[in-house]
Amino acid sequence: MTGNRNIIAVTCDGMDGMDANVFGHFGHSPAFLFVEAVDGAIKDWRVMPNPAAEQHVPGQVPKFVRQQGADTILTGNMGEHAMKIFEHFHIHVVRGASGRVRDVVNKYLRGEDLGPIMPCGHGQGGGHGGGCGGHGGMSGRN
Repeated sequence: MTGNRNIIAVTCDGMDGMDANVFGHFGHSPAFLFVEAVDGAIKDWRVMPNPAAEQHVPGQVPKFVRQQGADTILTGNMGEHAMKIFEHFHIHVVRGASGRVRDVVNKYLRGEDLGPIMPCGHGQGGGHGGGCGGHGGMSGRN
């Protein structure tokens, strides 16, 4: 009998699986790692390239993530508009993730905060200006 099962998507900087690092901005993430967790423990995982890495189209990534069966995404940050699109696809967004994917997933499964949410500096015209700076006081369990 199978217990509580969910698929967690994680933005990652390459195809190194659980040893990759979390990528800070979901839309430009080179790859996504999909973790199958059963009763709070990692059962299996797979890594897939981001089909929208070269040409980011709003809504394409949330649709891709949902097609892989994910109900949660762990990432460094994403904008409010993107969060609303993920909500439309019934995907829970958890921001504030950084470090090695394996460590971040285990922290999440233990119910720990992932870290501070780094603001994304959106410039005029929808571009990304500047880097992500520190922003204290916000929890990574949102």
